Amino acid sequence: MERNFVDAVYGSDFWPKALDGYKARAKECPYWDEIWLREHMLSAPRASFYKDEHDHILNLIPSGSKIVDFGCGPGEFLARARDERSCSGMGIDFSSEALEQVAKAGFEVSKLDLRSYSTNGCAKEFDVAIANHVLEHLADPMTFFKEAWRVLVPNGYLLVTVPYGPSSGGFCDVTHLRYWIPGTFCFLQPGYGDSVFNPQHDGWKEFFSIETMLQRVDVRMRRLIKWPFRWIGLRILGSLWDAYNEISTGLRALKSKEEVEHFKKNRPGNAVPILRVMHRHEYENRPLEPGKQVELVHLDTYEFGFSAPGEKQGIGGNNGKG
Repeated sequence: MERNFVDAVYGSDFWPKALDGYKARAKECPYWDEIWLREHMLSAPRASFYKDEHDHILNLIPSGSKIVDFGCGPGEFLARARDERSCSGMGIDFSSEALEQVAKAGFEVSKLDLRSYSTNGCAKEFDVAIANHVLEHLADPMTFFKEAWRVLVPNGYLLVTVPYGPSSGGFCDVTHLRYWIPGTFCFLQPGYGDSVFNPQHDGWKEFFSIETMLQRVDVRMRRLIKWPFRWIGLRILGSLWDAYNEISTGLRALKSKEEVEHFKKNRPGNAVPILRVMHRHEYENRPLEPGKQVELVHLDTYEFGFSAPGEKQGIGGNNGKG
């Protein structure tokens, strides 16, 4: 009897359907509703996991900016931006439970599924858009970039953080649908099709300029990038598939013909201003002090700071012009 039952189950489509159902459930809103509700009830939000990214992004946002946070979750970053930078803004997510918490905190909310992203004709404009560990989950990032470009003010910034594609954090997660390296973002820049001799990119019109591109080096590489190995260590990082954890980029929305032509005249479309960084406390092999913000070591210059050279100027100063 038991053998007949087992044969019947494995001879049917039961397991494929069961697995498909589980995968579908993991993609649906109730899955994330359960996660956010559980974390809220246990007072154990995952904001601490993203503290380093949040610290870095906050240091790039001018005080008083109007921001939109794509994939905002329960709104921990929005709350910090309001409390520490006097920002206002909107949170976008597909979890009702998360958005309920965001709304209670006093922010505007919009329930949208970024995997089939559409702002539904949203007329609001924002100074800064945030997409922190969102893009790797999208099958159609092109649509996302078009809509993000549309809701940004001229010279507004889209700040993106994603796992470094070849790293274990990039491709070992089965929910990651696309893998990003610095050059992946080049298609957003004017003249990219001409730079790579590929006319299929000529139809792209929602242009961004890549103003900054940080590659965060994994802590395991610490000894390799210090004396006496620094000279050779920095040169071989690119050949080590798991040498980097993530990449963070600042993209400036180009919305006028003059800006687009200025970019084409002064920069090649396939150029990326890469800077390699490491968290200072990791570089110095010590724990982060409680209450302290994460500081960066700029490995190519060995300077210290809370943001990369030029980032403050690009977002809060001259808007990247010149």
